[in-house]
Amino acid sequence: MKMKRKQKYRRLERADVVAIVRGYHFEGRTQPSLAEEYGIDSGHVCRLVHGDAWPDVYAEVAAEKSAS
Repeated sequence: MKMKRKQKYRRLERADVVAIVRGYHFEGRTQPSLAEEYGIDSGHVCRLVHGDAWPDVYAEVAAEKSAS
C-alpha cells in the first residue's frame, strides 16, 4: 500500500495570483520574498510573473500596467 505524500506547498486562489503578479510588477517585490510569503516555490512565482502559469491573470495585470 502506497502512502499518500503530504502536500508541501499550498494551492493558490486567483486573488493570491493577482497579488503576486502585482507585487512583482508594481511594488518591486522579489520572487523569493513572494514565494516565502505565499508558501510556494520560487520557480512557481517565476512562472506566474512571466505569464507561463495563470496567463489570464498575467494578461489582466499587464493591461493595468500599460494603462498606467
